[in-house]
Amino acid sequence: MKAILPKSRNTVIDEEFLDRQNELVKLHEPKSNIPLPLKRELSPCQPYPFKALGKILGPPAKRLHEIIKAPDSICGTSLLSVGALLAQAHGDIHIDGRVHPLSLFLLSVAESGSRKSAVEKIALEPVRNYERTMFQNYEIQNEEFKNRLDMWKKRRSSILRMEGNQKEIEHELSQLGKEPEPPLLPHLLLEEPTYEGLVKLLAIGQPSIGLFSDEGGRMLGGHGMNPENELKTACGLSSLWDGRNISRIRSSDDNFNLYGRRFSTHLMMQEVVLSRVLKSNVMMEQGLFARCLTCFPNSNAGDRAYAEIDISSDETIRAYYNHVNQLLNNPFPLASDKIPNELKPCPIYLKPEAKKLWVVFHDETDSELVKDGTLYSIRRMANKAPEQALRIAGILTLIENPDANSISADTMSNAIQLVKFYMNEACRISELESINPDLELAQALLNWMKKKALKADGEKLFSLQEVYQRGGPKDIRNVATAKKILGILESHQQIIKEGQYWRVNIVPR
Repeated sequence: MKAILPKSRNTVIDEEFLDRQNELVKLHEPKSNIPLPLKRELSPCQPYPFKALGKILGPPAKRLHEIIKAPDSICGTSLLSVGALLAQAHGDIHIDGRVHPLSLFLLSVAESGSRKSAVEKIALEPVRNYERTMFQNYEIQNEEFKNRLDMWKKRRSSILRMEGNQKEIEHELSQLGKEPEPPLLPHLLLEEPTYEGLVKLLAIGQPSIGLFSDEGGRMLGGHGMNPENELKTACGLSSLWDGRNISRIRSSDDNFNLYGRRFSTHLMMQEVVLSRVLKSNVMMEQGLFARCLTCFPNSNAGDRAYAEIDISSDETIRAYYNHVNQLLNNPFPLASDKIPNELKPCPIYLKPEAKKLWVVFHDETDSELVKDGTLYSIRRMANKAPEQALRIAGILTLIENPDANSISADTMSNAIQLVKFYMNEACRISELESINPDLELAQALLNWMKKKALKADGEKLFSLQEVYQRGGPKDIRNVATAKKILGILESHQQIIKEGQYWRVNIVPR
């Protein structure tokens, strides 16, 4: 057996010293190393009022929420957007000599993985199928047009070569008639057009179209919204929402005035895209964003148990598809037989009780737009809320009865309920507008650091120089800014300083 030697006095002293040092360190350590959020969470969103969408759009919207498990407002907004696309060509609201189109501009904001695309795919499937058939018919019609045009040109050339007096030639030309017109382009849905492309399509294509995209950042971050084009695009889209005629005068021969066109949009995007919109003076001050009804639901990740249901054969979804197909086959009301793509939407009026409800909503809303009012923070959007209610009421009316010419009190009540939901969403989103720019920059830096750390299995150390000289956010361009933003992240325990370096504070789950 080995003898157990007693510990030396020096060993005892060393251990006591280390114990005291450890106690001192513990006293000065933060109570928790859990990272603190850089910004407070938005207020909770209200439940989406599915019943207010009516008996045609409400049930499928709710069913999409139940099966796909996407946020309720994403589902409701998607169905409302399809309703706007289907109804906008067929009616205008007429009230006290004022005329309002039925077009809607809708935005859905949610994090990646919230199943936005899955909802849009189902909601738009009958429209996309109908558009596909239109493209197939267009190919046939275009070939027939080319043949007629060739024959017309050949006959015209023959007439011009005729021998005879001018009156006889003019008579033959008049008998020949005008040059054949090409068929209208069949596009119903667009994803990321420039404003010029959109206008050209409305000139030679369908008179009622929609901009629908589950990647709205491609539109809002594309060529049409770059600094040189942003104002032009925002003003043009606002005019389309207003239902004004489109006038284009160029030095070339491509000049026109377009009347009777309708345009709606539903763009889905992530918060980072919304943040850019809120920072855009053009989008905010010009009024385009104020014309949008926007939803920004809380994430429901972690509460989405898989539903063993074939949505394509679901009874509610099939009924929705059938109804949409019937509406798509209704011919457009046209201003003239001579112009195949100039609409003349039918007038829709408010029944007396519906008008009373609307006037009360109008006056109540207006009274809250003053500086101390509850809607002052969203006054630009809320100022248009009464008109939005009229538009939605018209949409819900025509979706349920395409031949209707008046809006009931129940439908107006539903429309007001829907607009109030979007007003509440606007109030929540307005909280984002007051975010400190330094905190946004800190979030950008943290995202960059996390991405780098992830590639290094969390072991990555960052120097001050690396942050502002080698790849960090472009707005961090000097030492002072880098120190300030790193200090914000450090104070929120998002990063931990180790000597002259920092590492991301990754807390195991």
